[in-house]
Amino acid sequence: MFNIFIANVNGPDNGFARGLGSTTLVNENFSAQLLIHELGHGLVLQHTFDGTPQNNDDCDDTPFISWTYDRNGDGSIDASGNRCWNLSNVDTSGINLCQPNGTTVVNSHPCCEQRYQNNNMMTYASYASDPNVSAFTPCQMGKMLDNLLNDKCDLIDEINPGCPPASAHIGLLPIVDFSEDCKFSFYFQASTNEVEYRVTYEVQQPNGSFTTFRQTDWIDGQAGQDRVAVGTKEHDKFANIVLLSNATYNVIIETRNLCGDTDLYARQFTTGNCDLRPADDGGTFNPLEDGSVVVYPNPSINGTTLSYTTNAEADIKIYLTTSSGNGNSVQTLLKQADSGNKEACTYSVYFPTHELGEGLNYISIHADDNIVVRRVQKNN
Repeated sequence: MFNIFIANVNGPDNGFARGLGSTTLVNENFSAQLLIHELGHGLVLQHTFDGTPQNNDDCDDTPFISWTYDRNGDGSIDASGNRCWNLSNVDTSGINLCQPNGTTVVNSHPCCEQRYQNNNMMTYASYASDPNVSAFTPCQMGKMLDNLLNDKCDLIDEINPGCPPASAHIGLLPIVDFSEDCKFSFYFQASTNEVEYRVTYEVQQPNGSFTTFRQTDWIDGQAGQDRVAVGTKEHDKFANIVLLSNATYNVIIETRNLCGDTDLYARQFTTGNCDLRPADDGGTFNPLEDGSVVVYPNPSINGTTLSYTTNAEADIKIYLTTSSGNGNSVQTLLKQADSGNKEACTYSVYFPTHELGEGLNYISIHADDNIVVRRVQKNN
């Protein structure tokens, strides 16, 4: 179906597709990330940095990045761009633009900030070249599968007219670490052509065999997502399924098309220790002081602040989860500068308005094995 040539490529690029939808690809090497990027073009995907924020690549769930840089703080724009390679920036004379010195560098370069980074496969960035974090969005997956099924697979209609095959898939955010995270989601939206689906969780027994832990009935419609919580502690309305700590599971989705043909996708994972630690008095220990986790203002128009108090040293991680209006696009931001090992104290974390998604957002604070989630509404 695809003709892939390995050859020297003139100019700065190390690969290209001969136009969107082309089945001819030219790469300089066998890099998996480069091949996937060019295959994306072959399956009609554009770069995420092409066009405008309103119409950049025909997908409304891909990030569009745009920045300007006033190095000297004099109000003039010294540089601008629509992507960043990584979380660092050094000028031609070797000066680190991430460390303002008040003279040659007054303002830090935008590419030194996490919010200007992009892990999408269809951009140019170090995150996009990292197989551990690079990803496509549900819209991009849908466009590629649609192109395969409708423009590059005429045989489907000849074999089974009007009944494209079912395809099952399970997606996961690249930041998820099963050994540490007590809440995460499995995304099934990249499954295609299903009219009904079924989700099964199997748990491993001491003898190594797997038994059914939970199984849904066949559900009509397109597959969505499962919000998973782990452990014996109480969980808020985030989760629609609760799993055991320190256990190995298979999550399986089966899909069925109009003709009754099925497809199956499975993923195995092992949960961490998400049970509450016993305190000296036999109760439960939570380093977050009761009632101290507050988000204000809420609803928010011009940003909001999370405040919390720890009554003991704790490993803190703070996340912001936003979603698009239709709920299909989910983005999670780790506030790296505000995370880490914290002593007993009161802390405040500011979320500027550009980090908040329109509508409902979730701010979660992880303190050792404890998680507290607060909802915040962003209004125009």
